[in-house]
Amino acid sequence: MTGYYEVEVISVVSLLNELKKRKVVQVGLVYLASAWFIVEVSSVVLDIFAVQGWISRLIVLILALGFPVALILSWIFDLSIDGIRRTDPTSTSGKLIISSAVVIMLVGTAGVLGYVVPRGAELDQNVVAVMACDNWTGDAELEYVTDGLAEDIMHAVQRLGIQVIGRSSTFSLKYKNLDIPTIAQTLGAAYVLTCSVRRIPQSLRISAQLSDASANKALWTEDFDREPDRVFDVARIIAAEIPKRMQIITSDEGQARLANYETADPDAVDLYWRGRHFQNQLTAAGGRKAIEYFRQALEIDPNYAVAHASIADSLIMIKQFEQIPDAVSAAEVEAHLEKALELNSESADIWATYGVFMLDTQRWEQSLDAFQRALDIDPNNISANTWMMSYYQTVGPASRQIPYIQNAIRLDPLNSFASAGKIFALLMMREYENALRASEATIDLDPTFWLPYWVRAITYDAMGDYNRMLVEIDKAIDLRSPDEPSDLWPYQARAYAGLGRINEANAILAKLKERSREQYVPAMDFALIYAALGDEEQVLTHLEKAVDDGDWRAPGQILGSFEFDSVRDTPRVRALLDRLGLRIEGYL
Repeated sequence: MTGYYEVEVISVVSLLNELKKRKVVQVGLVYLASAWFIVEVSSVVLDIFAVQGWISRLIVLILALGFPVALILSWIFDLSIDGIRRTDPTSTSGKLIISSAVVIMLVGTAGVLGYVVPRGAELDQNVVAVMACDNWTGDAELEYVTDGLAEDIMHAVQRLGIQVIGRSSTFSLKYKNLDIPTIAQTLGAAYVLTCSVRRIPQSLRISAQLSDASANKALWTEDFDREPDRVFDVARIIAAEIPKRMQIITSDEGQARLANYETADPDAVDLYWRGRHFQNQLTAAGGRKAIEYFRQALEIDPNYAVAHASIADSLIMIKQFEQIPDAVSAAEVEAHLEKALELNSESADIWATYGVFMLDTQRWEQSLDAFQRALDIDPNNISANTWMMSYYQTVGPASRQIPYIQNAIRLDPLNSFASAGKIFALLMMREYENALRASEATIDLDPTFWLPYWVRAITYDAMGDYNRMLVEIDKAIDLRSPDEPSDLWPYQARAYAGLGRINEANAILAKLKERSREQYVPAMDFALIYAALGDEEQVLTHLEKAVDDGDWRAPGQILGSFEFDSVRDTPRVRALLDRLGLRIEGYL
């Protein structure tokens, strides 16, 4: 045994001596230092030009692949005053030394690649992805039918207590012709439901298939032939099959919720689906058009609970998009929500919408109770999780919002709004570096989505890096074109003020004042600019006006946003917070 250990020690010593002789160690250290410098410089340059985050990872991957190449070349060749020449052959133990060196290089490189190359999502055996139904009818106007059917299947499955990937994620993959394993890895769901609608003589054929993504096989397939106005009843039938095939035992409460269908009138469902089609456009104009259809649905069935809730949801959306005081009737919103809950008090979605209204009208305790009621019914309700995050972002403690936004992202992984919410949560918690890192993932989801660039701009504002702030806010404004995003102008003005370009900041302020003569401009927009210009009196005046106007952003920004740190402890702000029923202490 002694001879064995002697050989092993000699081999290790010989290997180390040979590595030094061939300058492999020196080359490795120089390469790593150079690679670190390249990564740091590229990170700065890519940030300045708002280039996508995947390019940064590509640079790291290329450098990682180049590492073993550099080591091998340094082993074979030597750089001397006579130029590049092949290194002298090794001794009789050279084969052993070379083998050991190659193994070390390969193991080290594999470790680097394992770190930088992303792995696919882990499949959750309790989650199903209900994909958007493909419209193969040749009639684009029937898109609202295929979308409505898929949404109803999602809601029906959720009623059974099964976790469902969110609509934003599944619908973003529509018509991309991805195979089942790819869809599953992208969304993290072990089961995938696909469906299509095509025309047959006198009716429509709905084809549904539930697949086990891990085995890449279909568990269940069935066709349903329905008249165009009778498609809606298929959703419950399909939903009832899913837990059977997933071998999940559903609760009696879940079965009761599934049986409690909103309406049996096909015309009311058709009008509701049309309304949802416009509501999903996420614009004030789309919200108004949606309300028209929801009202028509209620004319047919006044007890259609989800139509009542959807009117309230659309009215809240219009108010938040337009930011106009009294743009909608709070009494009307509350009346529809109370009617919806009277008709169906076991809907997590309705309770979540009720919580949003309570949050918007600054009834903090009722808001928290409503969100908690929604989560008691369905802990995986995406809307309730997302808005619970907003509650803690507004009222505090800010740290409590993180579990809810993480849950929302888990269930809706391709939802850019949810991902951007995580950035904003980290920003409100003053975790600026983490916020920037999270923003890269959001930009990767959709490089054309303006919101993460806006939050990055705010983050750089907090960090005092006004050059980068200006680059990011300009990018956000460009992506919002051809609209004139006046709600982003204050941040552009803040960047100019931070750079000492006061005339340009004042020019934006003047432009907002001019616009306010023709239409409503939120007082909070003026407060943000005056804070950057150091005009404390104007800041306080406009914060008070924002509260008077019922600006839904005002409580959270007054309480937690860094822009107002300099005035937060003044008597006037303390009085505002007392009036709102909020406390500074414990927010962070």
